[in-house]
Amino acid sequence: MADILARRAGVEPDADLSPALAAGVALSAFQTALRRWVDSDGTKALDELVDQAFAMITPALDLSTDPN
Repeated sequence: MADILARRAGVEPDADLSPALAAGVALSAFQTALRRWVDSDGTKALDELVDQAFAMITPALDLSTDPN
């Protein structure tokens, strides 16, 4: 996933931490939403939980801005 994000952002994955961090954050957000869904015995809508999680992390996934 990090390599795909790096390619799309036009950066070198070995020289820039952003793609790997974005991939990790995205996977953690999905895992957290999935865990919440399982804990609710499937009563909460998984797509809504995933949407909520990704809305919270969207700024962190923006690879177009340089943090320096």
